[in-house]
Amino acid sequence: CAIASFPYTLCLSVIYFWFCPNDANGALASSDPVVKPSIWAFEHLHGSWLDTAVLGDTQIEQYRAGRLGSAMLAVGLYMTVLGASLIVPEQTTKNDDKSEGDRNSEDNPIDEKQEPTPSGAWQPKVWKRAHLIWCSFCFECFLLSVWEFSYSP
Repeated sequence: CAIASFPYTLCLSVIYFWFCPNDANGALASSDPVVKPSIWAFEHLHGSWLDTAVLGDTQIEQYRAGRLGSAMLAVGLYMTVLGASLIVPEQTTKNDDKSEGDRNSEDNPIDEKQEPTPSGAWQPKVWKRAHLIWCSFCFECFLLSVWEFSYSP
């Protein structure tokens, strides 16, 4: 389990040191982001389309925290989808290997109870993965609310 968490921890560490400020050992941040913003840490970009004022220290820190949170959220979503594809793998069955011509050949007469033609809506693997992702997000929200309310008196 510890070996499997190494790439995830490495990815989160790279993101953290990419967006954290220079005084907190930020690798790409500028020492004075107002005068000379770092292009690699996106310190020169506004975090809102409606914000057209000159960037100050508080706005740069707020946008940096937003970029850090968005990047970590994107990595978390990617890992959740990747985990769902690993838990519900692609499997082929004997029926999937047959071609449509083999099913309707003269050797196999058509029954009255013929299966309906497959459609784009009938994809059990996609449904299983979507339900797994949805349940994991619901469980994460429940655990987050338990965690937040555990601090209240």
